[in-house]
Amino acid sequence: MAEGRLDPGETAASARGEPADAVRAQILRAAQARFARYGFNKTTMAEIAADCGMSAANIYRYFDGKGDIAAVGTGRWLAALETELEGLADDAARAPAERLRRLVLAKLEAMAALIRSAPHLDELIDHVCSAREEVVASHRLAVRALYARVIRAGQRAGAFAAGDADWAAAAFDAATCGFFHHSLLRAQAADKVRAEAEAALALLIAGLSAGPYGEAAGDG
Repeated sequence: MAEGRLDPGETAASARGEPADAVRAQILRAAQARFARYGFNKTTMAEIAADCGMSAANIYRYFDGKGDIAAVGTGRWLAALETELEGLADDAARAPAERLRRLVLAKLEAMAALIRSAPHLDELIDHVCSAREEVVASHRLAVRALYARVIRAGQRAGAFAAGDADWAAAAFDAATCGFFHHSLLRAQAADKVRAEAEAALALLIAGLSAGPYGEAAGDG
């Protein structure tokens, strides 16, 4: 290699001896900036590679394509959100009903802030939801498990009626997931969406308190 120049298979980071994880993180940051500014559809792997100081061919050593980059980046963002939500679910200082309410409103605020921060993010979300739906499905299952955890805590405390907590969590998820959709958050004012979510939460939590639900309701 000539002094001061990189081999075609090297990146600026790898030339400095940085590990593959550091290079992947660099690629993710560059791609995130591109997706936010230009949109997922208009961004190319060659552009992301150039932003990272590597060849277009070399970037494929780390990711299969921009769809793979989008899926990994989305998965990491959702994992961080799940960690935040888990803390709310386990907040024993608050009543179970308030914990459920805070879970939904915290996710709503996180999604709304993300949408506001990137005018072209819709393309990426649409791609991940259609081409890498397992990323979104895994997140929904994780959040649904948190709902079930809080519902069981409410049942033990006598705040919620007896019933199938997993069934109730699935119904709770189905009734609230629409509030997180990017097209709704893009089209309507945040205060309006939050007010509608608050109204739905009041009704859902009242139903949990009244019961029965799940198989117990069917027995009646």
